[in-house]
Amino acid sequence: MSTRGKKITPILIVVALIVLSAGYFLTRDYTVEIRQDQLQKVLDNQFPISDTYLKVFTLTLADPKLELRRNTDRVFFSIRAQTNIPVDDEDLHGDATVSGRIRYAPEEGAFYLAEIRVERLHLSHKEESYGATMRLALSVILNQLFKDNPVYTLDLSDRAQSLAKRTIKNITVTDGKVRITVGLGK
Repeated sequence: MSTRGKKITPILIVVALIVLSAGYFLTRDYTVEIRQDQLQKVLDNQFPISDTYLKVFTLTLADPKLELRRNTDRVFFSIRAQTNIPVDDEDLHGDATVSGRIRYAPEEGAFYLAEIRVERLHLSHKEESYGATMRLALSVILNQLFKDNPVYTLDLSDRAQSLAKRTIKNITVTDGKVRITVGLGK
């Protein structure tokens, strides 16, 4: 074998190993886990939220407390709610626990909370008729709010997040963590 052949052979072996390794890793999926405290910081930056509805009353939502529960695919959080609806000389207020599923919109690189349900509602006023109405109103308002406002949007100027936008395959809530599966394989 010539000297030239002896130099090319190791280079070809290295190139072949790199190509095989890249092929192996490009077809594998990876899972990234996001802890509750990381998501809580994102949620804290979005609240308080205040808006006027039907030009009649204002609803302010504040102090979200995130809870990623085991054995469910839903994200739970409690919030404080305050309105300017007077009931017995006091504005109606209370707290609620709501839940929703995480939905990823790949074309936007955005994460939304969807299918929001009011799991628990406690109002300052004890009359039952207010509870049913407020539960329904809160559910409608939160679904609309999170339908139009992502809870997180990837920063496409960041190379890693830009790559993630194209490679996110699945998002689940399991065992108290949000798991994002990324990969280039089918």
